[in-house]
Amino acid sequence: MKTIGIFAALSAAALLLAAIPAYCQFGGGPMGPPGGAAASQESAPSAQAQPPDAQGSSPFALPAAKQGRAGQPAAPAPNDSPFALPGKDAAPAPPAQPADKSPFALTPAKPAAAPSAQALVDQGVALARQGKLDQAQDAFWRAVQAEPGNAVAWNNLGLTLRRQGKLDQAMGAYKKAIEADRSYAVPYKNLGVLLEKAGERALAAKAYRRYAELAPGAPDAAAVKKRAAWLKSRLKQGK
Repeated sequence: MKTIGIFAALSAAALLLAAIPAYCQFGGGPMGPPGGAAASQESAPSAQAQPPDAQGSSPFALPAAKQGRAGQPAAPAPNDSPFALPGKDAAPAPPAQPADKSPFALTPAKPAAAPSAQALVDQGVALARQGKLDQAQDAFWRAVQAEPGNAVAWNNLGLTLRRQGKLDQAMGAYKKAIEADRSYAVPYKNLGVLLEKAGERALAAKAYRRYAELAPGAPDAAAVKKRAAWLKSRLKQGK
């Protein structure tokens, strides 16, 4: 009889616990603290009430992207990833601007243009008049390198070399000037002077005559012509 009484008491207690709403079992719910006056006055919620959303009530739950209003499906998350590729219907990206269009791009400096042969000749003449023969020689040499057919540059180079005592090199420069322009009279006279100095009287007389023929109006044309005649007479006399 005692065993039957114990089972009857336990069954009654189980029925009593089942009748209490689940959300009031731990206190602190919407009905207030247990044992308060409000607890006896409030009616129990309907048995159809849904339990609170575990995801929404968790402080660690993340809301769905672009969650819509209640009863509406959530909008899809935009494709805003910096690594996402655009879809087929996406507008093409604008073409990248060339590097030189950047406001911070620097225009490469153009290399300085090399001086012309004429500019080098003018520079050499100015230097020679100042007595700067080495620098003048360099200027004339650069001029003939820039323009090998420049007879004036070759002749001036020969004059500079002669003043430096480099007679053989000067003679070669005069010959280059004549090869560049056979109608240019001045190197013939200059070459004749060096040929006469070297003892080549026949060649010197020939060079003098050619100068007088090409520049008959030159102030010294008559004197150069007489010099050519005198050398020729000396050769006939065997002197």
